[in-house]
Amino acid sequence: MFKLTQNNNIKIKKSQHIIFILFLALILPGFIAILMLNISMAIKIILTFFIAFLPFFILKPVFFLYFIFLVTPSLRIISQTEKIIGQINFNAIMQFSIIFFGLIIVLFNINYLIKIIKRNSFILVWLLFILFAGVSLFYAGDYLKTGEELIRTLSILSLFIVTLILTKNKKDAYRLLAIMVIGAIIPVIVGFWQLFTNTGWFDSSLGRVRIYGTLIHPATFSFYLLSLIPINYAFLKNTTNNKKKFFYFLIISIFSFLIFASLTRGAWVAFIAMFLVYGLTKNRKAVLFIGIILFLIYLFNPIINQRVNDIFQPKYNSSFQTRINVLERTLPALKQAPIIGYGFGSFEAINLKYNEEAIYYESLMAHNDYLRIIIELGIVGLLTYLLLLILLLLKLYKIYKNSSDFELKNLTYGLIILWIGGLAISAGDNFLRTIPVQYIFWGYTGALLALYEKSRCVKNNHK
Repeated sequence: MFKLTQNNNIKIKKSQHIIFILFLALILPGFIAILMLNISMAIKIILTFFIAFLPFFILKPVFFLYFIFLVTPSLRIISQTEKIIGQINFNAIMQFSIIFFGLIIVLFNINYLIKIIKRNSFILVWLLFILFAGVSLFYAGDYLKTGEELIRTLSILSLFIVTLILTKNKKDAYRLLAIMVIGAIIPVIVGFWQLFTNTGWFDSSLGRVRIYGTLIHPATFSFYLLSLIPINYAFLKNTTNNKKKFFYFLIISIFSFLIFASLTRGAWVAFIAMFLVYGLTKNRKAVLFIGIILFLIYLFNPIINQRVNDIFQPKYNSSFQTRINVLERTLPALKQAPIIGYGFGSFEAINLKYNEEAIYYESLMAHNDYLRIIIELGIVGLLTYLLLLILLLLKLYKIYKNSSDFELKNLTYGLIILWIGGLAISAGDNFLRTIPVQYIFWGYTGALLALYEKSRCVKNNHK
């Protein structure tokens, strides 16, 4: 079997060289098969490069992790809708790949992982949530949809575990977080291009286009950028170099501008929630200053003004009104299956059944994770999910309070702020299904938890 080394490499024994050579020999037929597929040339090139790098990823798994954060956000614009085989698109291939790599790495680090799970109860609750969602296959009406949601959610958990295991030291963590930020370069460039050329995603309720970068939808784009702001905040706090401080502040400013330019109210609410916590705990003057700026923007920017006013006086085709309708019309379905729900991934069918108007919606999803989970997995599922988030935040607070490492403390604070934003996003959007954003959240969490575990080991060895 392969052996995972301390440098994130997989060392192959001499007796396995022939197997590895045979594996390489299969790549050429794979290339030929890809060329024969009835898909766009862009997808063919992406698949070819991915297969070509597979041996390298297996030899050095951490580079597969880098690939996920560095490349995949830029590919969403061409990989979401085009099917490669049957219902499988490139995003599904990536999710299967993350689960596959996760299984390999877990197999060679099972004892280490068990020790971490014993010390971090939220991981056990994560596993219980996945298990319960898997059990729902036995009573879900649409097995294919449930399976699809399970694969998506398993890939999130797998990425968290891979990050947790492969992050060996502070250098690894900083490199990984920096790559997450670098991965936003192309989405940001495309976002600015859409803004200046007035192209993008047309919003019928606004009667105008909204920017979405390379991430399919303005909400996904804005949540993605929002998830990277706390990372840059931690970088800013952890450096004494004024030029670097200015650089990180500039990145935060650019991301914040694009978040507001995307006209995504859910991201605005999450941004404000994160900033309020920061202001109340770190800098109260900043709350007043930014509050005045936001109020002036509301007064003098007609588009922002319209989006905010729509919350209080929503039009019939407003996305806010749609969310209210979905909540009011689907929540009664809970009476039929209050304990265990209708099965993971079943919300779209329930929405259609209880909300006839939904047939005209662009999306049948709940746009509210708490509503979605209680319908799909009942009270048991929702309580499990809430317990997961509560235990995670309590763990992060414990790390923040107990850590004497200045840099780890700032990284932890940034992550706490990020998860508070995640709680706000969940109330108004499909947070759990937004894969690029979930990868940032759980990748950041895995890297930080790994650093904390390593620091505990060092302290115990010194005693």
